[in-house]
Amino acid sequence: MKLAPEKIDDHLKGKWARAYLVSGDEPLLVQEAAAAIRSAARARGYDRVTWHVTPHFDWAHWLQASLNGSLFAPQQLIELRLTAGKLAAAGNEAIVFYLKQADPNNVLLMVSPKLESAAQNSAWCKALDERGVWVVVWPVTVDRLPAWAARRLRQRGFTATPAAAATLCERVEGNLLACAQEIEKLLLLHGPRPIDAQDVEAAVADSARFDVFALVDGVLMGEPARFTRILARLEEEGIEPTLVLWALVRELRQVSVVVTLMASGATFLDACKQAGVWDKRKPVIRKAVERLRPANVESLVQAALNVDRVIKGDRSGNPWDELLKLGFALAGQPLFGESLAVC
Repeated sequence: MKLAPEKIDDHLKGKWARAYLVSGDEPLLVQEAAAAIRSAARARGYDRVTWHVTPHFDWAHWLQASLNGSLFAPQQLIELRLTAGKLAAAGNEAIVFYLKQADPNNVLLMVSPKLESAAQNSAWCKALDERGVWVVVWPVTVDRLPAWAARRLRQRGFTATPAAAATLCERVEGNLLACAQEIEKLLLLHGPRPIDAQDVEAAVADSARFDVFALVDGVLMGEPARFTRILARLEEEGIEPTLVLWALVRELRQVSVVVTLMASGATFLDACKQAGVWDKRKPVIRKAVERLRPANVESLVQAALNVDRVIKGDRSGNPWDELLKLGFALAGQPLFGESLAVC
């Protein structure tokens, strides 16, 4: 059974499924849906056991441990964290077998990036969809973001005017994580109460965060020193490199669309419109577009894939060093004159 993320809280108040899959390419919504399941399981007395699925994951060991259960934990939330949107044959078979033999006292929670098309049609995914709940997280598009922001404001106790929600979306330039952070800041500043566009303007205008979005702006503006400073701060704060890569790739994809359209004869403004670039983002995107050509963008995309492999352990290297190289290349100043070619 498929379920939208906003329906998960209501679902968890009723009869639970024996298995859950949370997948999508909006990290904030994936994280919050999974957290809701964990919280509800904890409230019902479940002990959580977490497994990280790496390229060489021992599925036989996982299956034996999960089916045998624990003498000290009669109820377990068995969490599988996938680093890729697919499973190898051994994983496919293990999940299908588990779903047929699972202890009814346990609940399986699988958390994954957006599933590849082959994975969506695989036996394990179909079996989970039939026997459990699949929380499908779709990207929140620009036109849906104001409604999402208004709903989140209500959840946090605000009575917000439509103009307040629209202003918030404009100021955070379409980033869900930034939007959620600003709502939390509004709650700290004002407490739950009616707010209008002026309240949002005053609060968001004072924001000066060292976060992934400031880092991305430094890259696009061609400011490697600023990028390096913020990247070091994020590493010190324990931010996952996956989130940093996601933010860089998100902007890279948008720049790629603009660059490609302009190479085909479109004006910058027309290309931005087709790519869904927010008005406030256009000066930043323009800076990047002035430096890049389609061939450069393709090399950067390949370099990002290389960083992804390093993060997942498929290639040797330090993820933060690789992110530094990618950021400098995107800023127009490749480190040591390196080529972006990927082996």
